Amino acid sequence: MTQEFITLLQTALQAGTFRSLTLADRFRKGGELPHKQMVRPILIKEQVVYQWELPGEKQQTHLNLTADETVNRLQEQFGS
Repeated sequence: MTQEFITLLQTALQAGTFRSLTLADRFRKGGELPHKQMVRPILIKEQVVYQWELPGEKQQTHLNLTADETVNRLQEQFGS
């Protein structure tokens, strides 16, 4: 993942202009990461968080992260 992408993402998160992100790798076999991950802003208790939707084989898991946690997750999973 390029630093330019991370910078653009941080800018969108800070400005409130981020709408959604879909990360997909249909060729990945095995591994710990789902083949597809989706991120979107949601409002919980009057605070914006970024919901990561992680499809599993039988059910989906959701992670609700702050903007900083979202950027950190991307950098940890996909490189900086």
